[in-house]
Amino acid sequence: MACEGVANARKHAPGSPVEITVHSRDNRLQVEITDHGPGGASPDGDGLRNLSDRVDAHGGTLAVHSPADGGTRLTADLPCE
Repeated sequence: MACEGVANARKHAPGSPVEITVHSRDNRLQVEITDHGPGGASPDGDGLRNLSDRVDAHGGTLAVHSPADGGTRLTADLPCE
């Protein structure tokens, strides 16, 4: 998830800083990828839909926050026992 999120940021927000945050709590792993690019990413696009499918295959969920005025944040929440 992190590799794909960084690849998406490099493709759609070139030159933007990319931050990766990982937290583990209550048998859950949360991975967050944030860029400061133009925003406006569609969760229904092929790339994010495929990423969501992969996260889902591991029992997790993917949230996409990408307002049109800038920046994109992908947050995966995965089981981790």
